[in-house]
Amino acid sequence: MFALLANGAPSPFPTADTPARELAVWGACVSVALLLGGWGVLNRNRPERDTRAGVALLVAMILVAFAVLFAMSRDWDRQRARNERERQEYIQRLEERERESQR
Repeated sequence: MFALLANGAPSPFPTADTPARELAVWGACVSVALLLGGWGVLNRNRPERDTRAGVALLVAMILVAFAVLFAMSRDWDRQRARNERERQEYIQRLEERERESQR
C-alpha cells in the first residue's frame, strides 16, 4: 500500500495531459452527479419524494467515486507507460555507451 502512494497520490481530477475522451467521461460523471445531488438535496424534505431523493444522492456519490477512480487509474496507466519508456531509453543509452567503450 505504501508503494502505491510512494510518489504521492495521483490527482482525483484530470490533469493537463489527459486525452479529451477521458476528460469527457470524467466531466459527464461529475455533471450528472451534481444534477442528481442537487435534486436530491432540494427534495429530501418532501415525504412523497423521500426515497427517490435518497437514491439520487446515493447514485451521485457512486458517480463521483467512479469519476475519481477513473481519473486516478488512467493517470497511473500513463505514469506506468512513461516510466517504462524512460527505462527503455536509459537501457538503450547504457548499451550505446558500452558499445562505444568497447571500440
